Amino acid sequence: MRTDAYSQPNTLHFIHVANKLEACPAWPGDTRVIAINVPLPEEDIPKAKLMEHLTTEAPYFLRTIMDVTLPTAEGRLRLPVITTSSKQRAEERNRDDLEAFIEDECYEVVGEKILLADFFNKFQEWLDPADRYQWTKRKVSRSLPEKYPYGAHNSNQRYIGNLSWDDKKPTNPPFTSHNGRLVVKV
Repeated sequence: MRTDAYSQPNTLHFIHVANKLEACPAWPGDTRVIAINVPLPEEDIPKAKLMEHLTTEAPYFLRTIMDVTLPTAEGRLRLPVITTSSKQRAEERNRDDLEAFIEDECYEVVGEKILLADFFNKFQEWLDPADRYQWTKRKVSRSLPEKYPYGAHNSNQRYIGNLSWDDKKPTNPPFTSHNGRLVVKV
C-alpha cells in the first residue's frame, strides 16, 4: 500500500496430501495437478533410520539431478505434464455427466455439427433416470465445453459445432459462435 506496484515471477507451489483420490481436484485437461499414489510401507521405518537412509542417498540423488537433461520447452510449460494413472482416474471421477456423455458417445470432428434437440434427447436417454431432471436443455447448452460452440444455424435451429456422432476425418472449416449464431470460422 502506498508504494509502486512491481512484477515478480510467481514461485507459489502447493502439495496436497489426501487419503482418498476423490480429494484430488483434477479435471480433464488441467495441467496444474499431478497425482501420484504412494502406497503405505509394509512396516513403519523409525525416524532415525529414515534420516540415516536419506543422508546416505542424498549425494546420489543430487548427482542424478545434476546429470539429467531437461526436455525442450513445448508451449507455455517449461516441463511436460506428467500424466499418471492416478491423475487419469481423478479426472474421470471429476467429470460431470455432460462431459462423460460427450467423451463416451460423441467425437470431436472439426466442421461437423449436431442438432441440439437430437443431442439433448440422446443425452437424456443415456442419463440415469434419477439425474434427468437436473439436466434441462438450457443447462446443457450453457455447460457445453468451450471447444464445442453452440448457436442457431440452418432454419434457425440450434446446433452444437465441431461435434459428431461418427468418427470421421474433418473436411470442413471449424465452427465458432458469434452473436448467438453458429458460423464458420474464417
